[in-house]
Amino acid sequence: MSKPKKPDGFTFIEVIIGVLILGIVLVPLFDIFAKSNWHSVDAEKSTTALYLAQSVLEELKNKPFDDIKPVSDREYDGRPGYRYTVKINGPEDVNGYQVKHITVVVSYMMGNVTKQVSLTMEKTNRDEIAEQQM
Repeated sequence: MSKPKKPDGFTFIEVIIGVLILGIVLVPLFDIFAKSNWHSVDAEKSTTALYLAQSVLEELKNKPFDDIKPVSDREYDGRPGYRYTVKINGPEDVNGYQVKHITVVVSYMMGNVTKQVSLTMEKTNRDEIAEQQM
């Protein structure tokens, strides 16, 4: 008498169990990929906002002391979705010089949340006084 031949392939229940195990493993992986992408986009936007704030400060650094004025909620040229504000505290007198504390705040949207990056510098009228004395 010969042994009954074992069928080749998988049974339906084995396939269903395999698909369930695969689903249980893959769902968290897709979540990790989605969160990783979100963090990558957030880092890119934050870095861009930082560069934009730095460029505004560089422009202000090259302006004469008296020409530096506050700016209210302006869109950054060539960068839709990024807005900036320039806040000025001062001038105040420090050791015979006038000092302005300048803060540039760049805001951008990340999902439904508005995020901000800010940079601050101080500008004095020291160079202008030195030029007048020459």
